[in-house]
Amino acid sequence: MSGFTGDLVDLSRTVSHALRHDPAAYGLALDDEGWVDVTELLAAIGRTKPRLAGATEQQLRDILATSEKTRFEIRDGRVRARYGHSIEKTIEHPLVDDPPAVLFHGTARRNEASILAKGLLPGGRQYVHLSGTAVLAEKVGRRHGDPIVFRVDTALARAQGIQFFVVDDDVYLAGSIPPEALSRD
Repeated sequence: MSGFTGDLVDLSRTVSHALRHDPAAYGLALDDEGWVDVTELLAAIGRTKPRLAGATEQQLRDILATSEKTRFEIRDGRVRARYGHSIEKTIEHPLVDDPPAVLFHGTARRNEASILAKGLLPGGRQYVHLSGTAVLAEKVGRRHGDPIVFRVDTALARAQGIQFFVVDDDVYLAGSIPPEALSRD
């Protein structure tokens, strides 16, 4: 192998796929919180995609430093995706007993009628992703087309048995959100 000939975008997408969607395709086994050894991840990626062989932990850190979103984190020689998992094994996140009164969800306008009828559902992911600000939610929604932002009344959702999990101040997770807890500005 001639060493790393990919770019950081390619590496970021591959890390995302390996940690969020298909670790088995890379020969990886995530622990209950989604962690895997950095060296093991980079070796697995290099075996699977030779152009990425030789990628370094510093390059992973560069991705973190330059990304608008903090999809990954590195700690004590281990790395994990913070959210967005579609794997069968549920990744555990800290339960938050007192989430902000309002959280936000950005999506494409074409999803509005379905969401108003059924609520927010995780689809192919483990959780519904919620943002701490309307601005961030709109940015997320823009990725899917003409964006709309839903407001989530967390007290109303919690009264219906919905649990919230925290990734950080900007990203929260829930199994689903009933339509009654949703509104639009």
